[in-house]
Amino acid sequence: MNNNTHSEFLLVRDLTIPKQYISLVGKLIRIYGENLSVADLKKIAPEEFSQKDGIKTANVDRFKKFKKILDSSMMKVPVNIVNVKREVASAENVALGTKWASNEWVWVAYPASENGFNVCGRYVRQSDLEERKEERSDLSFKRGLVLKEMVVPVETILDAETIEKAKEYKISFYYLSKDERTIFKKYRIAGVSYDEMTPLYILSINVPGVSSARNVGKIRVRILRNMQIRIIRELNQPNPSGFLIPKTFGESFSLPEIEQSLLEDLQSFCKIELKGNLLSMWKKRVGYKNEAFTLQAIGDEVNRTRENVRQQVNIAKNFMFQGVRVSPETIRKKIAEMSREDILKQIKGLRSFFYSDAEIIRFVAEAAQINPKKFK
Repeated sequence: MNNNTHSEFLLVRDLTIPKQYISLVGKLIRIYGENLSVADLKKIAPEEFSQKDGIKTANVDRFKKFKKILDSSMMKVPVNIVNVKREVASAENVALGTKWASNEWVWVAYPASENGFNVCGRYVRQSDLEERKEERSDLSFKRGLVLKEMVVPVETILDAETIEKAKEYKISFYYLSKDERTIFKKYRIAGVSYDEMTPLYILSINVPGVSSARNVGKIRVRILRNMQIRIIRELNQPNPSGFLIPKTFGESFSLPEIEQSLLEDLQSFCKIELKGNLLSMWKKRVGYKNEAFTLQAIGDEVNRTRENVRQQVNIAKNFMFQGVRVSPETIRKKIAEMSREDILKQIKGLRSFFYSDAEIIRFVAEAAQINPKKFK
């Protein structure tokens, strides 16, 4: 069955997609808007996507895979749009695969694997489908935006001096508590990226309003309020602590000084409590003080598939890079025109962390959001 005929007119947000691409689609919609269609997405070059704010190498690689799915002949259909009709009279006949002359039932496809979308699915009543479509647009989609919309004008609650000072800082991920990171995750699901969770944005959140949002309990509301108090307290200090980092941090650093900052960030990252085996799998994969393991070797050790290990390592890597204090742009300006040999000559501290030069180069390149292959 080929559903490509009208697929390019569909909006990306309406597609039913594999779980591992949900975060990517969220970024695409945030950058290019909610009316991004499949046809528009196909025109976006990976090189263009890689230049957008907050986009990392892993995002670009996943973007390329996602485009291959869209270009494939196994094109997907959104769960809330009827574009494959199979007329049947009853659920019993559906099980038998019998076609009947009735407009009551329609076929809805859904994704079955990471590599693409097959034609599996199920039959649903036309009336149920319309109700689901309405519920999806009026409830499910809006639930994801409710947190994003609950803000107040900062001018009504802060003086001009505090507002200007807050604009100069960003939040240090490594100084967030486990509960505070949960708050950040809630907002990421609602379409607010980590980079957008600035001190000023957090201060503008309407905490009483958030208390009525879906799946935000009293404890998280209290944590959010305490975070606001913490930010105000830090901004009133002559020199805020590590919780707030100047956006210009590292711009005047030499490469050895940037390396020292990265090393401190790595040490802080290794002290964070991550779920399951995330940290240990990441260390094995990146060559932490020992030769790097293959995905298969790690999978055999922890009884997971290669794909699952890859996903877990990427989750840990994203956590790690969220806490790096020097911005990717600053690091990129320092190393973009340097050769592999020149970089290694100036870097010595990271040799105590990584097993070989290859892992060092990969880490520094990814911190700068540059493809490591550039330095081979």
